[in-house]
Amino acid sequence: MKSILEQIDSRHHGELLKNYVRANGINKKGGINDLAKTLGLTRQGIYVLYQQNIIKPEYRHDIIEALDLPEDFFPDTISLEQQFELLVRDYTQLRIDNLRLKDRLEKAKARTTLRNYLNDLRREAAENQEKNVRLVTKQDYHQYIDNYYDEYYLDNLPKTILEDVESAIAFEVSGNGLEEIGISRGDYLYSDTLMEYYDTIRMEKLYIVVLDDQKDKTDIYFGHIRSFRGKLSMLLADRKTLEIDLTEDNIEHIWEVNGKMPKCRF
Repeated sequence: MKSILEQIDSRHHGELLKNYVRANGINKKGGINDLAKTLGLTRQGIYVLYQQNIIKPEYRHDIIEALDLPEDFFPDTISLEQQFELLVRDYTQLRIDNLRLKDRLEKAKARTTLRNYLNDLRREAAENQEKNVRLVTKQDYHQYIDNYYDEYYLDNLPKTILEDVESAIAFEVSGNGLEEIGISRGDYLYSDTLMEYYDTIRMEKLYIVVLDDQKDKTDIYFGHIRSFRGKLSMLLADRKTLEIDLTEDNIEHIWEVNGKMPKCRF
């Protein structure tokens, strides 16, 4: 798809003529002199035409005949006001794209913080026999979404020990649709596998999706993720109920579930 500047340039009569002359070697064949004679101009006059956004109608007619061009070779031009509006629209879109890119970079940095924290936690737990799992309760969901990139916040979450894992973040389960697979409200699902590339997501696996949507979808969800034609959708664990569409804009991060801790453990 052409950019706005390319669209404007593609309607510049002089640029169109110059590009055609160069592409077809007309200059090398003496065609410029012939064209100048047809138009009643000098060779320099042709070069002046190259600079013109709008070539006079009588010149356009003679150029089309002389070079055997299609009647619509010179398109309708865009006024300065229209050019300004297009440029403003293009600038606005570039700003939006830039903000989205900045947001995605910030999320990538935050995921790196999480990975580094888990690595440090793994090492400290091995050396000092410390609690190696951090717990996120239902009441702490929004606090976690707002602060998960802060190591101080992570270190002050409730803690427990799991002997069969090196380190993990565990989330208290809420919502419906998990009972069918043996997960009850109040249980915890834990993970140390933070997804970086969403094209590696598999329908058969269970995921923890941390979502931050400015409308009304800021929450943490548990279930399966369906990928169809490049789009992701969150399904409840029964794989029947469509929960929410997922995009790079509203996903903060995704954990692949490694296991479950029953509520009675705490």
